[in-house]
Amino acid sequence: DNAYRVLIRARLRLLVATSSTTCAYLIRSQQRTCGYELTPDADHAHSCCNAYVLRRHHQLRDLWCGFYTQSGSIALTEQAVPELAQPELRIADVRADEGPTLPITYCDVVVGHHVSCIRGTWRPSGGPGIAVGQAERDKLRDYQPGPRGHEVRLIPLAFETPGRWGEAASAEIRRLARRRAARP
Repeated sequence: DNAYRVLIRARLRLLVATSSTTCAYLIRSQQRTCGYELTPDADHAHSCCNAYVLRRHHQLRDLWCGFYTQSGSIALTEQAVPELAQPELRIADVRADEGPTLPITYCDVVVGHHVSCIRGTWRPSGGPGIAVGQAERDKLRDYQPGPRGHEVRLIPLAFETPGRWGEAASAEIRRLARRRAARP
């Protein structure tokens, strides 16, 4: 089907949109399409279709909650992080309690795109892994403890839209797989 062909072309870094193609994302509240002129890579669509990125975010959140449950943890989604003691309350995507002797693990999913918009022009934001590395650093900075806060174990589950995983997510899935294999 057409959606599959477009995804394969994007994954292989082939041109996706022809010249003078505009974004067809329907803004339901205004009953009109976006109309932004696309680049040949159609990078605008990744930021315009927030509903699809949000759906992928929630799918990844639920998937990782399942990984923690399978490895023997008690895992919940969308949980507050009271250890930070910041003025604004942080909500982590996954909270995993692995037992009384281990610290509570918080995970926050972020789906980034390897292209950024600077003054209305879409440009690559660096080589492979640059965007996912920046997303990981941003998450770690967001979860710094406040003046009376405690350290938390945060795993930034960062992914790029083409599919690249962040280093922390890769290391965590290996750790969870070892825990799952050790269970009876």
